Amino acid sequence: VLLLTGAGDRTFCAGASLDQFRGGTMSGELFSTLTDQLAALPIPVVCALNGDVFGGGAEIALCCDYRIGVTGSRLLVPAARIGICYPVNGIRRFVERLGHANATRLLVASEELDTDALLQTGFLHRVVEGEQLAEQAEAMARHIAGLGPLAVRAMKRILDGVSGNSLDSGAAEELVLRCSQSRDLQEGLAA
Repeated sequence: VLLLTGAGDRTFCAGASLDQFRGGTMSGELFSTLTDQLAALPIPVVCALNGDVFGGGAEIALCCDYRIGVTGSRLLVPAARIGICYPVNGIRRFVERLGHANATRLLVASEELDTDALLQTGFLHRVVEGEQLAEQAEAMARHIAGLGPLAVRAMKRILDGVSGNSLDSGAAEELVLRCSQSRDLQEGLAA
């Protein structure tokens, strides 16, 4: 399990630097490479959102499998306000993870969401008080790490394939079969 968080206690991620964007040192393509690699990790990723989330920080969080936020945090993707069309693979990720209507709220309307709305849209899985975030995120990571590793990886891969409409049914069935014949299963049943 990978546990991802930001530094400090006010902002998880402020998104791309507008100065870097203006100067050409930050591009949508470079950012897409980062998010695609994070989303493609074969292990579960728990995101501890330690504050507000802006711009590309929202997509970084959506690349994670489980998101825990703090009370009072908010999210805003200002691309439309600035005149930037969000990268296609990022738009796809917002739609896959949150649905078309919520992606539209965040990207087209550039709507700011509070903690309650982040829970309702499914962006956050859980909200805790700021002082509980590290403990709760570590507990979730330890919980997932204690589960059957082969089954966890297989289901993550299948879920990602289903949500991205790229599921190879034959490969998915092979993963299921491999789990059913694994030592992990025998240990789990014995426990």
